[in-house]
Amino acid sequence: MLEFYFDMFKDGIIEAILGILLTMCVLAVAGMILCGIYYVADSVFRPEYEGTGNVIEKTFTPAHTTTVMIYNAVTKTNMPQIVRHPDDWSVSIKIDGLIGVVSIAKDVYSKLKKGCKVRVKYATGRINTKNVYIKKISTLPI
Repeated sequence: MLEFYFDMFKDGIIEAILGILLTMCVLAVAGMILCGIYYVADSVFRPEYEGTGNVIEKTFTPAHTTTVMIYNAVTKTNMPQIVRHPDDWSVSIKIDGLIGVVSIAKDVYSKLKKGCKVRVKYATGRINTKNVYIKKISTLPI
């Protein structure tokens, strides 16, 4: 099987470029699958802890759109696909020296100030114990 793959590079420049692009696509898909497996293995079914944390950063990302080009096999052209991203309010919270980021509702975001303490339910990573997965924060600072 590998002989066929390497023969593709001997056939010409177009075949070599297509072979390189095919290899890059396969590696990208494999990387995405491995990232998903890592996330599931690191975060699913972990015990939740309760504690207090400090809000160290607040970030607001306004609604925006991005355009992704998607290949249409019927017309053999790339067609634009518009993706809408809604407003996002997120905070970074430091818990016992570890930092986690969580998206929250607008009303909770407006109540929190940088440096205030909040109650947090969180889980730590199984593989990388420095990962923090924030499950819930209290609506009122303590």
